[in-house]
Amino acid sequence: MAWRLNPRALARASSRHPWRTLTVWVVLLIVGGGLSSVLLAGALTTDIDFTNEPESKRAAELIEGRLPGQELHTELVVVTSAMLTVRDGSYRSYVDDLQTAIADLGVQAVRSVGSYLTKSGPVSEDGRTTLLPVVLSSSDTDDAADEAAELMDIVADTRAPTGIRTLVAGPATLSNDSNEIVEEDLAKGETIGILAALIILVLVFGAVVAGLVPIAVAMVSITVSFGASALVGLAFDLSFLITNIITLIGLAVGIDYSLFIVSRYREERRHGHEKHAAIARAGGTASRAVFFSGLTVVLALLGLVLVPNTIFRSLGIGAI
Repeated sequence: MAWRLNPRALARASSRHPWRTLTVWVVLLIVGGGLSSVLLAGALTTDIDFTNEPESKRAAELIEGRLPGQELHTELVVVTSAMLTVRDGSYRSYVDDLQTAIADLGVQAVRSVGSYLTKSGPVSEDGRTTLLPVVLSSSDTDDAADEAAELMDIVADTRAPTGIRTLVAGPATLSNDSNEIVEEDLAKGETIGILAALIILVLVFGAVVAGLVPIAVAMVSITVSFGASALVGLAFDLSFLITNIITLIGLAVGIDYSLFIVSRYREERRHGHEKHAAIARAGGTASRAVFFSGLTVVLALLGLVLVPNTIFRSLGIGAI
């Protein structure tokens, strides 16, 4: 009888060749991890754009094309003190050092930097706070974020006198801080979620090893998905949130599907089937259901992305 490629046959073959199966998964894990570590960071972006040409976008393009110069990002370095004023020597010396250090970043990062010392920065009425306006070199959001990070490093490395506090504010800095907070919060949530899932799985299966299997499968799937996203990123820009989306969906769906399959395998074993037969029967039922369920999820996500944009375009409405 000819061998058929279906979930039952794959499950049976995997059970009879466990080391080969594990080798394939390890190779996929290494390849996925390697691709994501090398390519994924360059494919991510915090920028957004319209999928069509609404009037607001056409107006922005006209302004950029007909008015001289590009719209560059401006960050503000805030120097403030509760004790010193801009007339004190240590205050003036610090602002001068800070302005010089920022200017030393070069035109590849900073187009210009001002201060009250060069009559290009405002001072508060009480003379205790001043602003150093820093015009970054890039108009691109992602590049400006990198330049703002360099600016933050310069401010942190420039030693301030006692009593002086220095802050940085601006769109690029706000974007960097927001991204960092989101990533930290999601990482904490994912850690708590994994621990909670592990406790529940151990209670359900009554064994630590069986409880670890769904989590291990989910982690491998997440890593492989990162690698696949890195390849897609060679042709398209991807939102920086994609890593968190993959992680959250991967953990939720991976654990859920793995729990379903393992539970079905244990059920078949309780019905008296030997190990390989139980694996094959679980593959022919639970794995088949998981395959079509996962396929439905993928198609639904594609529809969620493509259908609204198609409708918006037909109505002349910009979609992001």
